[in-house]
Amino acid sequence: MKTKLKKELLEKKKLGQTKVLKSSLEKSVSKRQFSTGAVRDSEDDKEDYIETISWTAFKRYAKYMTSKKSRYGGGNFKKGIPIESYEKSLARHVQKYFENKYEGGTVEVDYDHLAAIVFNVFGIMHEEGRNEKETKSR
Repeated sequence: MKTKLKKELLEKKKLGQTKVLKSSLEKSVSKRQFSTGAVRDSEDDKEDYIETISWTAFKRYAKYMTSKKSRYGGGNFKKGIPIESYEKSLARHVQKYFENKYEGGTVEVDYDHLAAIVFNVFGIMHEEGRNEKETKSR
């Protein structure tokens, strides 16, 4: 909505009609004012990366991903991996994690299966996001 109003503002500016539209643009954006007098847009409808992510888990995942760089190269997953490949790997790591946890299994016990599960879930989400972007750009 802001972008549309900004475009209208630019067009109206050419015609010398900026006052009315400028005030409607200002009203459409909720603002926060700080004790210093500084003003910023509201955080409403914006992702909150501080309160919604476990940085402990994030660090564990980053260590897992970093350990794979020498084998696959950095950002290898960004080249595109079929969702079915992620799903099969996800199922294998879930099985190994639960067998080890609940049935006294000894399957790759030194391997971080939870981080591998996260990788596969993120991979599926990444591919779904890429597919959405490709569909929208057509």
